[in-house]
Amino acid sequence: MTKSTYRPARPILGLVLLFGVMFALIGAQRMLGLALPAGGRLALAAVILIATSWLVRLYWRAIDEAAKDAQKTAWFWGASLAAIPGVVLLEVLSARRFGLSEHLQSLAPHMSQLVMGGLIIILAQLAGFLLAWAIWWAGKR
Repeated sequence: MTKSTYRPARPILGLVLLFGVMFALIGAQRMLGLALPAGGRLALAAVILIATSWLVRLYWRAIDEAAKDAQKTAWFWGASLAAIPGVVLLEVLSARRFGLSEHLQSLAPHMSQLVMGGLIIILAQLAGFLLAWAIWWAGKR
C-alpha cells in the first residue's frame, strides 16, 4: 500500500467532514422542529471553532512556502478588497425601492437580516479570495 504524499488533504477532508456534520445537525434540527437551548448552541459553536482551528493549523503546517504565500496574498488582497463590493451589494439589497430585501426574506424566512448580511459579506470575500488565489497561481506558472 502506498502512503499519500499530499499531507494537506487530511486536514481539508477533516474540515469538509466537520462542516458536513454541522450542516446535517442544523438541517435535522430544522426538519424535526427541535431547538437547542442557547447554552447548547454556544457549546456546539465552541467545539466547532476549536476543531476548525486545529484542522486549519494542521493544514497550514502541511503546505509549502509557495502555497502559504498564495494563501496570504489571496486573503489580503482578494478577501479584503471583495468586502467593498459586498457592502455595496448589501446596500443595494437593503434599499426598499428595489424590493429585494423582502424577496430575500421570503426565500429564507428563518434567517435574520443580520445573518443574511454576514453571509453576503462572507460569500463576497470568498469569491475575492478565490479570484486572487487563481491570479497568484497563474502568475507563478
